[in-house]
Amino acid sequence: MSLRRMHSWLGALLGAYACFHLFRQWPALESREAWFERGQHYGLGPLLGSLVVLGFIVYAFLGLRLWRARRATGDAPGVFPLVTGSLVLGFLVFHLLQVRLGPSGPHENALAAYQRLWSGLGHIGPLLAYIAGVTALAFHMAMALLRGIPSDARALRAGVLVAAVLLWLGYLQVVARFAVGESLIPLGSSTLPTEGPSLEGDGPAPDH
Repeated sequence: MSLRRMHSWLGALLGAYACFHLFRQWPALESREAWFERGQHYGLGPLLGSLVVLGFIVYAFLGLRLWRARRATGDAPGVFPLVTGSLVLGFLVFHLLQVRLGPSGPHENALAAYQRLWSGLGHIGPLLAYIAGVTALAFHMAMALLRGIPSDARALRAGVLVAAVLLWLGYLQVVARFAVGESLIPLGSSTLPTEGPSLEGDGPAPDH
């Protein structure tokens, strides 16, 4: 298998995980309790969570090798994959530090992670980091998939772009919910927490 094909397939798997992760976060639009329940039912566990992180690292390594190989042959690789890939990797580190590796360690209560998102995204710095991160994620994955699709497969290529836009809008919905208490596009009623979450007896934080 060529390096380019390996990179594309790994990008497809990570793109599928990004969709799954959005599925897990989506109940935040309804309530804190719904978010917690979804995370408890669909948690990856430490091993699978670590494999996902490793997948992103390997993907970044392969992408950098491809970029340098194209540059060495005189084929201008463009800066889009390098910039968006760097943003995704930096955002992954930031996100994990915020929600997974909290002050009390990885076994900290799950709702503590929710509270850090709720309070952190109310500040302009973390909010901009999340907007930049989810934007880079959606469109970088789309470009990685498009590189593996023939140019004459127009319907498939259009489908990838539509999926990327929907993924991007979906993540912005969740980010807006944590940032201002309302989804970007109103989809129905939601329950706003009136105070910080209870941190007693709710189990470990779900993997991200």
